Formats: sequence, structure tokens, C-alpha cells
Amino acid sequence: MPGIERDVRPDASHGPRPPRLQRDRIERAYKEQLRRAAEQQKVEREARRPACAGCGTKLTDDRWKAAQAHPTPGPRWHPTLCDGCEDRAVRAASQAENEHQEQEEQIPGQKAGGWFSRLRT
Repeated sequence: MPGIERDVRPDASHGPRPPRLQRDRIERAYKEQLRRAAEQQKVEREARRPACAGCGTKLTDDRWKAAQAHPTPGPRWHPTLCDGCEDRAVRAASQAENEHQEQEEQIPGQKAGGWFSRLRT
């Protein structure tokens, strides 16, 4: 039986190797499965992506990461707004603050004329 010895391969213990076409088909199916899984993860990530509270557009990756890192709003930081809406909100807040300061400066006599000013004289 010398012919049998010639057919023995080192990987014969793992069974016969599948034909090349079958290996290619298995490899393509595996790559397709990986592609579908990556696509599914991408869809799920986009579904979790928050939208701007002002205009409704989806936040960018950088804005999303910054909002997750610093979720507490401040005077110049609004984590639920996109960059454009945040700029408008900050400008509106600073303009309102400036108008408030101007009103206080224009009416200095009214502040001095209260009950306590009568006690000073």
C-alpha cells in the first residue's frame, strides 16, 4: 500500500481540505457578514446620536464627544445645542447682559432715592 502513504498530508487529521471554490465562497460569506455587522453598528450609532435642541440637526462627532465629556451647561457652553445655535445663544445672552448693564447705568438717580437715602439725610 505505498500509494496511501503518498496521499497522507500533515493536516489530514483535520479532515480533507475543502475545494478552492468552496473556500472562496466561505470567505466571501464571512466578509459579507462582517460588512453587515459593521453597517448595523453604524446604523445603531446614528440612531443614538443626539440632535440639537434648537434646530434639530444631528450633532457632529466632535460636538457629541464634548457634550458627553462635559454634560453640565454653563454661561458659554450649551451641550444640547449645535455650534451654530450655541453661537446665537451666547450672543443673545451677552447682548441681554449688555442691555441690562446699560439700563442700570442710565438710571443711577432712581437707585439712590429709596427709603435708605431718606434716612441718610
